[in-house]
Amino acid sequence: MADILFSVLHFLSINDYKYNRCEHCGRYFATTNLKNLYCDRKSDYPHFEKLTCYEAVKRIRQDIQRKHRQIYKNLSANYLPEQLNKFESEYIKSLEELKKQSNYTNIDNCYKLLDKNRWYTKKSIRVVGKK
Repeated sequence: MADILFSVLHFLSINDYKYNRCEHCGRYFATTNLKNLYCDRKSDYPHFEKLTCYEAVKRIRQDIQRKHRQIYKNLSANYLPEQLNKFESEYIKSLEELKKQSNYTNIDNCYKLLDKNRWYTKKSIRVVGKK
């Protein structure tokens, strides 16, 4: 077993492979280019298990943008501007963290932020006809 392990490591070093840590799942992988941020393994994130880490991150970011647009549109049409401003500032912070690293924690934080029940409250509804 030790010979197999050293043979693999020798092959990787001869062919200029480098090791990097996947920014999505956190596992190490071998690559010829350190610009590769994601491994080719399947994601463990719920509802995205059939996709590779890169594909999962791409779809998750699209889903987050879609949810953001829905909430933003509803808040701007039906709620007070303070609620919209609070939502946008929190979303920008959360999105910056997600862009830095698309790990499970940052993705979870974005989805928690985009929970509609958190933003749609009766006390913040704009009353028609009043300024």
